[in-house]
Amino acid sequence: MTTFKLEKKENSLNIEWHYRDFIIENKVSYMNTYPIWVVKFSNGKEIYSNGNGTRKEMIEWVDGYYQDMNEFVNSNEFNEIGE
Repeated sequence: MTTFKLEKKENSLNIEWHYRDFIIENKVSYMNTYPIWVVKFSNGKEIYSNGNGTRKEMIEWVDGYYQDMNEFVNSNEFNEIGE
């Protein structure tokens, strides 16, 4: 697991978890008995969802996103963009 801080923020409809630069939200739908976990950018744009997931899986997805971005930034492909 990670050492980054997970901060809980409750609003009237859903519970949000702020993690790194993302919002992890547990959306509850009246049409669906299962909560839907979503990951959003801090501006509110949804980028990933998992209907049967868990908060831990969403945290792992965010960590994987950062890992993928770090690998890309350190890749030859990225370095060739500026040439």
